[in-house]
Amino acid sequence: MSSQLKISASLQEAQRYMAECLEFVTHYEPFVLEFNDSSGAYAQAIRDSRLQMCVEISGPESIEGKLASGVEAKLGDLGWGMPRQSDADTPNFWREYPKDADLKLIARDTILGVAVAFPDAKFSGTGDPILSMDEAIELLEDGQRVHIQPQTPSSEPQAKEEFYSAWQNYQAAHFRCSKCKKDWLGDKLENDFQGLVLTLRCPKCHRKLIHLGVEASIEEVHRFAEEGSPTAIEHLEMMAQWRARQENQKDAE
Repeated sequence: MSSQLKISASLQEAQRYMAECLEFVTHYEPFVLEFNDSSGAYAQAIRDSRLQMCVEISGPESIEGKLASGVEAKLGDLGWGMPRQSDADTPNFWREYPKDADLKLIARDTILGVAVAFPDAKFSGTGDPILSMDEAIELLEDGQRVHIQPQTPSSEPQAKEEFYSAWQNYQAAHFRCSKCKKDWLGDKLENDFQGLVLTLRCPKCHRKLIHLGVEASIEEVHRFAEEGSPTAIEHLEMMAQWRARQENQKDAE
């Protein structure tokens, strides 16, 4: 089927982009790619506690409208697992790959699945943020936890990145670009949001250096503030000012 299905130029670009981003995916740093289409389709990937790459594309419960007739069978023929199976209780179509699997192959399989399930899907590029830090802060203020989907907690230590959260003090850390071999201070890096992660890029060659998740509990925000994170400190100061205004209004009444 893959040789007969023509992938649009837009999805070819999505495939290249995804293959590059998958290099940075960990158990703590997921990848999410939303598409411009009539269904609200997306693809996402995360590594599990065994470092397998777990990939999903939108299933019937995750989209607007209905899938076209025969889509499930076609995806099954391509190797995708079906939603809500006993060994994978997810609303989406899913696949798992060993930890050393070819990232280009994973991206190709994923985008081919998107093309089969969502023929009008288009890659939106990286210039239109899906979730900004301000929006994430608003969710935290409302007592919500920002996340991709519920994940089974892992007792295994984090193995890859010292920095995994956009709330950490990455601004004061140094990052080396593997392409141009230059070291950069974190606050000098380019940044943009794609899905629910903050991507930091080399300001010279624009290579992605690290993905930082926006997920954080209020306890984590306090801990990152104690470690000197300007983002966390500013947020807690803003919250303290807001509470003070609320108390003043109550006293005035």
